[in-house]
Amino acid sequence: MEPRERTPMSFRFGLFEADLATGELRKNGRRVKLQEQPFQLLSLLVQRAGQIVQRDELQKALWPVDTFVEFDQAVNTAIKKIRKALGDSAENPRFIETLPRKGYRFVAPITNPIVSSLPSVSAQPPRFGSSRIAGFIAIVLIVAATWFIAIRRRPEIISPPPVPLTTYLGEERGASFSPDGNRLAFAWNGEKRDNFDIYIKLISSETLLRITSDSAQDFSPAWSPDGRSIAFLRTLNVTRTGVFLIPAVGGVERKLTEVDCCGASIDRN
Repeated sequence: MEPRERTPMSFRFGLFEADLATGELRKNGRRVKLQEQPFQLLSLLVQRAGQIVQRDELQKALWPVDTFVEFDQAVNTAIKKIRKALGDSAENPRFIETLPRKGYRFVAPITNPIVSSLPSVSAQPPRFGSSRIAGFIAIVLIVAATWFIAIRRRPEIISPPPVPLTTYLGEERGASFSPDGNRLAFAWNGEKRDNFDIYIKLISSETLLRITSDSAQDFSPAWSPDGRSIAFLRTLNVTRTGVFLIPAVGGVERKLTEVDCCGASIDRN
């Protein structure tokens, strides 16, 4: 596989730095208060700096289809909070430009992005032969085994009594901790128990982010080593399963390949 451009974890623009891994905005090294949802919107814009991000893309990324919210008001409020944090204005934008009836564009130059070693995925799904599929699966297994061994080798620490991380109705499957241990990704069939989708929860908070909303069953989430992306499986039919990649903050998912395995049942997860 040809080498790809590395994936940034942190973006610097002007006096500011947006750390996507920790969800923090800083100015000259000092943290600037910005709520989680406006920060997620900001992270989507800076990752596509110079490009128009349409309003329906923001809606799909930050407000899932089953979320009851006045979208136009919610996104306008989030943009205002971002501009207040950055000291920006809609009339003379230095960071976020509004394009009426289209969306928003991050116009400030990005300088000195901090990058990780995770290869990025092109907008079009790559074409895999059978040998490349085997190689991809082997790489995933090696990374997972290396991470598991590293965790097992850590010194034993006396921990407090265990407490449940989630208490949601329905079934939760395939829990996966982020590399920094602060977030949990899992498949949940929702309060209506009608379909499995991928969710992310902050360990120290009740904040719950749904990052997939397809009608097919999604399962087996796995974090990228830098905590920026989530790989997961999706049932396509009784014999075919798709391998997908999506930003950990939600957004546009990308289909990597299909494999002959897993069937159509979440029970195999």
